[in-house]
Amino acid sequence: MNYVAIFTTTLYPDPTNWRAQCALETARRAFFAGIPFVTVDSTSHPDFLTALRKANAIILDDESEGKPFGACRRQALRYIIAQNLGENFFWMEPEKTSMLDDLSEFCLPIIRCEADMVTPRRVRLFETYPPEQAYSESYGNLVFQIATGKAWDVFAGPVAFNMAAAEVFLKYNEDGMPRVDKWDSTIIPRIEIAATLRGISVDTNYSHPARQTKAEAGSPFFVHRRLEQLNNLCPQFWAEAARFNLPRS
Repeated sequence: MNYVAIFTTTLYPDPTNWRAQCALETARRAFFAGIPFVTVDSTSHPDFLTALRKANAIILDDESEGKPFGACRRQALRYIIAQNLGENFFWMEPEKTSMLDDLSEFCLPIIRCEADMVTPRRVRLFETYPPEQAYSESYGNLVFQIATGKAWDVFAGPVAFNMAAAEVFLKYNEDGMPRVDKWDSTIIPRIEIAATLRGISVDTNYSHPARQTKAEAGSPFFVHRRLEQLNNLCPQFWAEAARFNLPRS
């Protein structure tokens, strides 16, 4: 069994789009490293899906029946577990290819049984991201820290974890709490893990793709999206932290 398997979701109607090309590069790098790469995708362009298969990616049909994309993320994770593809798990947005440079560093504390979950911490956030995104995500991380007592870069996105933490991620949205089940699906469960298991941060020199920064900087669409993320997540930070009696002295 592999020490880690990667799971994600993809949706690229234009196979020539730079985001699609980044996702393919991520799948290829995983393949050459011998790391299983699992995605849920029923609607991308056939040429993109063909290229993914050539990179040995495992492509699952979307079983979410129109539910928010959190359901797809859990579907991919369940598949990895059912097929025994990895001892540990790494969620990532497929465009963030260079996160793979530090994947072994993210997983090492878990392999050493020093942590159940590792959240990457970007040390170059303000150097390589659009300024409005860097400020909004720094603010969101600060709210998370105030609510939970954990100075984790949860807005970075990717997260590595073991089976004990996987059980927490998999039960998300099944507890009767009001959930949006989008970005929160891989962020809010970290609060329960902070309270009941062992979570840490590990620094990464990840650099945001220059093409993405150029395309999104100053965009009204992405400014609105950052605000939507904050409005989705920050109230949940407080509510979930209160459920688990965080922060603790």
